[in-house]
Amino acid sequence: MLSRVAETVHWLSRYVERAENVARFIDVNYKLTLGETKSLR
Repeated sequence: MLSRVAETVHWLSRYVERAENVARFIDVNYKLTLGETKSLR
């Protein structure tokens, strides 16, 4: 049972990491679309 919980926590952390990367990608593209390049320099 403990190994199943550990595996679930591992995959949950992987999915959270992927969600953070997607959110960062969307944020950068949103700012570039609006022409807010000064905040990216």
